[in-house]
Amino acid sequence: MGLTLPDPLAIYPRLLNKQLDGRRAIIHGDLHPGNILIDDAGRAWLIDFDHVREGHVLFDFIRLETILRLFVLGKARRTILQNGDKPERNGTPKLWADSFSLAEYINFEVALLRQTLNHQTLAIAKPELVKAAELILAIRQLAQPYLRATNHWQEYLNGLFLHNLAQLRFYELMPQIAVLPLTTAAVVAGEIS
Repeated sequence: MGLTLPDPLAIYPRLLNKQLDGRRAIIHGDLHPGNILIDDAGRAWLIDFDHVREGHVLFDFIRLETILRLFVLGKARRTILQNGDKPERNGTPKLWADSFSLAEYINFEVALLRQTLNHQTLAIAKPELVKAAELILAIRQLAQPYLRATNHWQEYLNGLFLHNLAQLRFYELMPQIAVLPLTTAAVVAGEIS
């Protein structure tokens, strides 16, 4: 792609030493699709209030966006074996037919960042990435009124960077999925560094 991304782990200590500005509010704390129920009338209901606490007003938006990457896009990226547990002849497992490459995912993240910051819009090729972009941009649109200033995305991007980098805890368990939030952190690092 001809794109060089910064090392997010090099930026991490610098961000930890900064105070993340922003308003505090009562947050859900564990917002993900499994904690949102839709009734027959199409109304959304939140459940599981075990993690409710005071926190950064943008936390739930950032967490929901990150969870979508891990579990929705991660599921599409995960490798599966199609013939029982037999890999292809070269020893590598087969990918789902609709899987996407890391280069396509980087393009997806760059497109999201540019559109969020009101820069040019890039085309996203894979249908599952298009759907994810629509969802993430909708989440960001809902988060926008809670920014300190209109279109001041720095605090959101700082939180997104830190929350995605925290997902490295899943790397040993699911490296093919955990690479997604690591890549997100690297793309966002280019903007916040």
